[in-house]
Amino acid sequence: MVRYTYTDLDVSSNVFGRVTEVYRGRDKIAMMAYDPKSPIIPPSCGLLKIINSALYRVDSATIVADLLNDHHIHVLSVSRADIAGDFQQIGPYLNPASLIRDVLLGNIIHVGKSKGQLSGMATNQRKDGQPYAAIWRGHGLEQPRYEYLRYGKRSSNVATYMYDKTVEMEDVKMKPYIVDKWQRNGLLPDRAHVWRLEFSLKPSQLSLVFHDNDQLLYRWQSYLDPWCLSIIFYSIAHKYFRFVDPHTATRVARCKEIQLFGPNDGIGKVSEKEPAQDSDRSIRTFLNKMHKINDELRTEQNSVRLMTQYLLAHYTADTALQDWAKRKGINLNEAPTIDDVKAAIDNDTIKDGEGNE
Repeated sequence: MVRYTYTDLDVSSNVFGRVTEVYRGRDKIAMMAYDPKSPIIPPSCGLLKIINSALYRVDSATIVADLLNDHHIHVLSVSRADIAGDFQQIGPYLNPASLIRDVLLGNIIHVGKSKGQLSGMATNQRKDGQPYAAIWRGHGLEQPRYEYLRYGKRSSNVATYMYDKTVEMEDVKMKPYIVDKWQRNGLLPDRAHVWRLEFSLKPSQLSLVFHDNDQLLYRWQSYLDPWCLSIIFYSIAHKYFRFVDPHTATRVARCKEIQLFGPNDGIGKVSEKEPAQDSDRSIRTFLNKMHKINDELRTEQNSVRLMTQYLLAHYTADTALQDWAKRKGINLNEAPTIDDVKAAIDNDTIKDGEGNE
């Protein structure tokens, strides 16, 4: 086991009573907040925040995996994942700022249903009527410098950001560990600006199938594996950061696509799940009560138990709450059918008749 040291801080948060710094050797790698103040939160729950610089190290995947395993931290699910790639040119654009310029001028059109959120120092509408977001600097006769492009809101299943990471660090804070990683991977920030394409994902609302594997988005280990992470990133990029040339056809679907990335080989099929129509809090409360009744049911009539199981499984499937069913241990594949319920009712009726005789 890796040797850790801990330093308790004389502070607390609004939710947790204790905050501790975690060191691996001499390096601070994380902060832990625990000891919940509210009885609503289970005592075993806490908050783990890994220091940003630790995630840029060569052994970052090992650091995260060891930290979770050595402290017996169990990841229930991945509620949100932010993945990004840094570059100095993208597709035919030697300067990524030119891509934003072409979007503003209507030379290329973004493909997808996500709408750009207007923000920054200047906003406008694309020629096709869809909004975009871009920030540029420059006044008077100076040439505008494009820095930022965004599609989708933070609350979207997939939000896309492309921005000038060099400018961001110049404006906020220069981080040497980021520059070191750029140089290790062949980027030369002293020659040209480095840009970042970032996707903020809600894995529970997405489906990504790569060959026969449909679990890449849901397993936290995928985000520590460079091979899996590459599949996720390029699969999302091919679907949510696509542009076409509107001058090549009258319909967007037939327009020639701008090749920003490599060929489609080695990427998965991404789709968004249909939103549940009735999966609000009241429905979940009802299903929880039904599940509890099914567990506590004491009756000799098998038909009553089967009917409860059938309704629970059938309603859960119809309301797209399969993930909830899995957490509750409900096996939808082994749920009784309506014919099983009818047969049990007939059998219980025969038994009742024999008892009355």
